[in-house]
This record gives sequence, structure tokens and C-alpha cells, in this order.
Amino acid sequence: MIDKDRIFELRPRSAGERRRFPRIPLARACKLKISPRVSYRPAITRDVSAGGVRVSVEGVHSFEVGTPVVLAVSWHGHPTVTHGETLLAKIVRVDRDDESTSLALAFESPVVVDSIVPSPRAA
Repeated sequence: MIDKDRIFELRPRSAGERRRFPRIPLARACKLKISPRVSYRPAITRDVSAGGVRVSVEGVHSFEVGTPVVLAVSWHGHPTVTHGETLLAKIVRVDRDDESTSLALAFESPVVVDSIVPSPRAA
């Protein structure tokens, strides 16, 4: 099934898995600029794949599916975020609980995960 409002095709890989790209757990502080807001909202990444990222925003918010987002993450843990560490995305799912809002974001273009997720250092 292809949803033309989403960036990637959801195609079953196995009976229980529908994701096109495997997810890697990764917690990093990040900022979201959610159109048409001018300011950035703090968040935390939860997992990342070549096609998108899941982030948590503290508090309950009314984000809408389909809203464009600029995601700023210091993938390598540096104190500043460079232009190369910002990604354009779109909200594809919103989940809320009593304390936070979880957003699934689909990247405008797939990314090379090895370039944004630090590899383990050799011992």
C-alpha cells in the first residue's frame, strides 16, 4: 500500500513487521521546528532509521499528521548543531500519554544511517 502523503512505501517485510528500514535505538537531545512556528521545541530521539525517526516531546501537544518539521540533532553528541545535522521531515504518526507526546517523523529523503549514528569505538 502506498500512501502518497508519506515519504516512503509501507511494505510488509514479514508477517509482523511493516517497516521498510530497520530501526536503531538512539537517544539524543534534539529540537523540532514545527511549521509554521518560528521557534524550536526541545525533544529526545528514541530510535532512528534511514527513513525516519521517533521522538518524544515532554507534555501533551496537538501535533497534526502531515505537518512539515525541521529536525535538528547533534547526532555525534557535539554541543552545537551544524546545518548538515538538520533534516526535513513530516509527522506521520502521533501518540500521546499523560506525560509526553511521541512523534514518528518520515524524512523527506532517506539518509545513510552510518553517517548519523556513531559506530562503536574499537577497544
